[in-house]
Amino acid sequence: FYNATSSEEMRLNPDIFEVYSGAGDITTAMTVYDSGLVIKEYNLCGNDVTTENAYNYYLGTTAGRYEISSTANGGSLLVIGDTSVYPMLPFLSCHYTKIDYINPAEYQGHLAEFLKTHSYDDILTMCYSTNAINGDYIPTLNLLTGVIINE
Repeated sequence: FYNATSSEEMRLNPDIFEVYSGAGDITTAMTVYDSGLVIKEYNLCGNDVTTENAYNYYLGTTAGRYEISSTANGGSLLVIGDTSVYPMLPFLSCHYTKIDYINPAEYQGHLAEFLKTHSYDDILTMCYSTNAINGDYIPTLNLLTGVIINE
């Protein structure tokens, strides 16, 4: 919030960033898809971060799509959301074997086409309240029109 508002009161009272990195007996692997690149050097948790973007502790970078596999005994999940999803992914990886996360602000594909070739047990949409009203999501979510998940 300080970065968004430059409020002196917020600067003097910084947030404390506590991190959850998942269950110790569950291991994860992640592939990042961004602008045609396939990147495998980032981790679900524990990436190097800067003060300006502490969220990169999770996932390591901002991209359009992430594919996370885990040793959890669970199904598959599609998550569509902004960067506020990042801290939730370690929790979710403890319950799902496969997670695809799409950030609509960065995703350059068409969700309708993507969903024609991928199936999921569950779908979760999530975004921070200010992003829900600023419109970054709307163009990508509108591309879901006409998708039939179960025929």
